[in-house]
Amino acid sequence: GQLLRRLKAAKTTLTTVIAAYQILAAFYLVYTVRWPSRMSSYMQYSSVANLDVLALPVITCLWKEADFKSRYFVGMVAPIAALAVHSLPLLLCYLAGACGLGVGMEATAQVASRFWNTLILATILLYPIVSVTSLKAFHCDDQLELLAVDYTLRCPGLEEGWFFRWNLFFTLLYPFGIPAAMLASLFWFRVPTMAARKEKEALYTALIRYARHFKGEELSRQRSESESESDGLHSPSHREDRGAGLGLSRRHAGKHAGASEEESSRVVVGASEEALAELMAALMVEGVAFNARHRALLFTLADDVNHALAVSKQPQLPSSLWWHSAPAHGYLRSEDMDNMSNGDIRRWLLTTAKGLAGSGETHLQDIGWDYRAADEARAMACIGSLFTQYKVKFWYWELFEMARKLLLVSAIPMLIHETSNQMTVGLFALLFFFSAFIWGNPYRASFNNILQAYIQFTLFCTLFYGMQASTCMTEEEECPQAMQGVVIFLQVGILLFPLTSALLAAVKQARGGKAQEAAGGAGA
Repeated sequence: GQLLRRLKAAKTTLTTVIAAYQILAAFYLVYTVRWPSRMSSYMQYSSVANLDVLALPVITCLWKEADFKSRYFVGMVAPIAALAVHSLPLLLCYLAGACGLGVGMEATAQVASRFWNTLILATILLYPIVSVTSLKAFHCDDQLELLAVDYTLRCPGLEEGWFFRWNLFFTLLYPFGIPAAMLASLFWFRVPTMAARKEKEALYTALIRYARHFKGEELSRQRSESESESDGLHSPSHREDRGAGLGLSRRHAGKHAGASEEESSRVVVGASEEALAELMAALMVEGVAFNARHRALLFTLADDVNHALAVSKQPQLPSSLWWHSAPAHGYLRSEDMDNMSNGDIRRWLLTTAKGLAGSGETHLQDIGWDYRAADEARAMACIGSLFTQYKVKFWYWELFEMARKLLLVSAIPMLIHETSNQMTVGLFALLFFFSAFIWGNPYRASFNNILQAYIQFTLFCTLFYGMQASTCMTEEEECPQAMQGVVIFLQVGILLFPLTSALLAAVKQARGGKAQEAAGGAGA
């Protein structure tokens, strides 16, 4: 299990590094920036990350006389042909199983799992280059009204023909069709529904811990005060007045469900695992027909949360979190609970849990995908490469990453032709994506969060320097060498950072193994 997690983490790190160099290659190849010679000599090597097999010298020399249309169609059809070849093992398994040739369902499921996850990984890696290639047919010289990549062809819209119709088809298929297909697959396997369910469960769990913590402190304090009162230190009337001032009703759940006060008090504090599991099941299922025990559990939890909020003097949560039927004062009293349905109580608990988590009063436990759940295991087996590397609530982040690559690699340089405008829009886009990333920290592994933050900072510095370089080279001035050296160092660090971290982790593990062996030998 540990080896599998390390392999998944290494795959995520590899795809992150490749995506970074793909964007750097676009800065050099696609943007109209005049980079200094020293910077250009380094940045041209970033184009290797595009994984453009058709750009290899061995292949390009075979069709150096081919026009843009021929190269374009080969580049667009090649991924489809590779997909057809890649799907042959899966098709053979299905055919063999249908013909009764001894291929079982388990073997077919394993082949299907590898097929879909490999396809997703390949699609993520090839997405930038196929997007750039498909959008090249829309990259025009506005003055001449000709394609910038081939001045023998007129711009789209000025010439009607089959070429631009096919280009429109491939543009819909690759830059927009791939993210749409991935989003559809996430909904097909109900990943958003499962993520919402797991997040809701974590919120309820944190809320129960919150209530148990304060209720446990209250019981300890009451026992201490009872002992003190027996010594004449406190009067009973003072204790009763303070309890009444909280506006609580510890018998409220028993009144609704016919449960005794003692039974209701056990629901949250010292409750059995079966009772808590029953409570969680009642909370998680919308529209459930509560029986008497469910109502006791539900109302008692609401009462305990109300008590905890009052004891802790928790300030009223933001009004935007409350729905129309919530009490204006933010706390639930006995008269409020009498007028609220089970669904209203459930929504109050969920809203309160979100408010407490947002204010830092409660801490949500680490939520992970569970192979033991049939629906989650099925989704992970087929499209796990699409969402398992991220936190559960950020199941959609791969689509966000694809939008970032599409915008930075293809859309900005192809649709905006003036260099200064490219730099300005690109810097604002990088700042937006960097801010969104810092806000979310979407990766499950903290190292990948640190690496991605470093990469986005490097990309911003590179494009910012490109804006300065374009200005100084246009005015025939010497570009600042120190800044150029810093940017190159940052770009090299994208590769050296994970390699150095992996080396240090390997050394640490080796030392730990030797220490365990030495301890075992000393014990013997």
